[in-house]
Amino acid sequence: MLFLLMLDTEEEKILFQTLYDKHAARMLFYAQRRLKDHGAAEEVVQDVFFKIAANIRILLDMDEPSRDYYCFTILRRHTINRWKKDTAYRERIGKPTKEDRISPEDIERKAILSEEVKRVAGYVASMPEIDRQILYYALFTRLTNRQIARLFDTTANGVRSRLKRMRGKIRNYFQGERKK
Repeated sequence: MLFLLMLDTEEEKILFQTLYDKHAARMLFYAQRRLKDHGAAEEVVQDVFFKIAANIRILLDMDEPSRDYYCFTILRRHTINRWKKDTAYRERIGKPTKEDRISPEDIERKAILSEEVKRVAGYVASMPEIDRQILYYALFTRLTNRQIARLFDTTANGVRSRLKRMRGKIRNYFQGERKK
């Protein structure tokens, strides 16, 4: 690490290495999540550790929670500054943002999907309680039919047939609704 060349004493090097090992991965994750660009996030983290190396003597006098707060405050500020710089650059060159790339067709598709989800939810709510619970466990918890059967004190074949029957009811409900 080139940063260690900036440090004078062994104590400073040990402290810097400890901070780097402890925070580098989390800092990169934070910066990447905020900037949505891995290269920019790496640059920000490098800048932060350069700043930490330059001010290592201040950190020697701090306790551990204060050091952590200091490091992440620098990271937050550098990330915000980089985001502002990138945003200003995009505005200057006219590069479209994600919001600019959303088409009216995308908005319409999302609205239709939302309505369909509401209709399915309304129909599922009218089903018997045990069917709703089995459907919930099958769709959202990723349990196997055997595991669901143990929860409801029934057989795996019973769960499988209930799920097949519910799918058929939902399909028939929507096919009948389209004919109307």
